Amino acid sequence: MTLEKLLHLKDYADFFEKEGIQIKKQCGDITFWLKNKTYIAVHKRQHGGYDGTIYLDTNIFPFGLREFRRNFTEQDNIIGYIIHECIPLLKILSDIDKYSFEECRNEILRILNEKNISFVHTEKTKMNVQAFYSGNYEEYIDHIDADTFVFYLGGKKLGIGLQPSRGLFLLEYDGESDLIISCYFSYMFTSPTIPGDQYIADVIEHFLQYENKLIAGS
Repeated sequence: MTLEKLLHLKDYADFFEKEGIQIKKQCGDITFWLKNKTYIAVHKRQHGGYDGTIYLDTNIFPFGLREFRRNFTEQDNIIGYIIHECIPLLKILSDIDKYSFEECRNEILRILNEKNISFVHTEKTKMNVQAFYSGNYEEYIDHIDADTFVFYLGGKKLGIGLQPSRGLFLLEYDGESDLIISCYFSYMFTSPTIPGDQYIADVIEHFLQYENKLIAGS
């Protein structure tokens, strides 16, 4: 059975139109795009297993929200899950995803300049991040590709990382080295429902407040 028939799309056409949700079909897969550029993608052909597993994907994870159920079978009420569980949460999220990578980068540059923070901006940096295996807590070095904006606050080396996918990270370095010992997600410093034009400014402001308190208490 095709996904279109399995999801009963014709029966819910009025609902999707009312919500302003665009439905795109490609190679047998179906993606529901909300007005804030979040999405729910349903894969049967590209990612579904040989056992008939149907796979649900979404771009909410950078916001740090609870994960949705990912694996379904044809017997599950997938469209009910999308309408009653996924869409209500997705529709209230920030619209930061509507901004291009260049717009996000320029906003970071503007905010740092406005705050008179001297920084070094490096494009397409391979960031070295200290990480630990969950099983034995053994240390290893992870690598993340991103533009970086490195600056000092109270003599402490800090930074901001921006991935091409617009993932935003806040960075603490190991002394003067290029090793990142703490890599924070942007959602740790603001609400994921703040409009995109305020989101980056809010993240940076709260990160600086956080670091100032750490420095003052050290």
